[in-house]
Amino acid sequence: MDPLSVKTEDGESAPFSFMPSSSSAAPARQLPPQLLMVVLECGDCIFLYLRHGSGGDLVFETARAPPPGNRIVQPGFHLAIDPSSRYMVLGCAQDLFVVYELESLDVLNQQYIRNERLVPVRVQRPRSVQGVIHKVHFLYPRPEDQHHVILLLIIVRNNKSRMVTYEWELGDDLRRVFSEEKHGHRMPVANQMPVLIIPLTVRSAFIAISQEQVAVCTAGLYGPPNFETMEMENPRPTRNYHGRQRPLWTAWARPFRLSPYFERRDCLYLAREDGEVIFIEADSESALDRSTFMDKFDSNISGAFTCLFDQYTDVLVLGSESGPGAVWKVRATLRTSSVG
Repeated sequence: MDPLSVKTEDGESAPFSFMPSSSSAAPARQLPPQLLMVVLECGDCIFLYLRHGSGGDLVFETARAPPPGNRIVQPGFHLAIDPSSRYMVLGCAQDLFVVYELESLDVLNQQYIRNERLVPVRVQRPRSVQGVIHKVHFLYPRPEDQHHVILLLIIVRNNKSRMVTYEWELGDDLRRVFSEEKHGHRMPVANQMPVLIIPLTVRSAFIAISQEQVAVCTAGLYGPPNFETMEMENPRPTRNYHGRQRPLWTAWARPFRLSPYFERRDCLYLAREDGEVIFIEADSESALDRSTFMDKFDSNISGAFTCLFDQYTDVLVLGSESGPGAVWKVRATLRTSSVG
């Protein structure tokens, strides 16, 4: 098998290396501003970043964080990253999840400058639960409270789903935060098994998408959650759909916007398996503001769906598990409909 390589824009490639360079660190070298984390089903976390080799080529460096124990079954079944990139959660299919506190980028950069082995994980804390772990996500805190961390889990037990939240501040002792199991609140019948959970950047809310309906959940941190059904136009299935029931919403993506925008508003693209895509806008007052249906895309859409940055428009990349995909630039004028 050919070794993995880094492909550059000019078509050249550099060798893939799992071993740190033995050359001495240059005083001016800096850790890249972003690290990629890949989690294996066994729970091993591989942190990757790129650096320039001695010949000017690009090579991969890695740091590995093993799971907390060898007896844990499938600790990489679920993965969630906190918006601040300081915490992550790995969840088993049932009975257990593990919370990791990560080192800050400043600390990792100092390790890198001193040519030390990178240690991205600061603390890890397992927490047992009773039931099947259906979903794991971090919610967004208020803009004025960026040190607030909110973890959301949906646990299924005895054929009933419960919404469980854990809250803490950056740097709190995780042993104390997860000393007791929380039982949370029962989910509404129509939202028992959501296909998608989409955290919103406003009001610490999230969208729950099930086969029956699309709903937004608010007030989940201070009492029983409030689920409001999202009333919107439901277009007929396109010619790409061959099922008997209603097509499912299968993927979503948040487009690039300047950071001040997300302090009061949020927006995202929601994709349906038959090629329908809707643009949803939310604000801090009404949670969901309006929805915009786009032209039908002549492609099925599964998990292959994202939005790329462009200076003047959003660029959608979409595709199915077996079939052609597409790259689309979003037009400025779209048909809109209000969200009730």
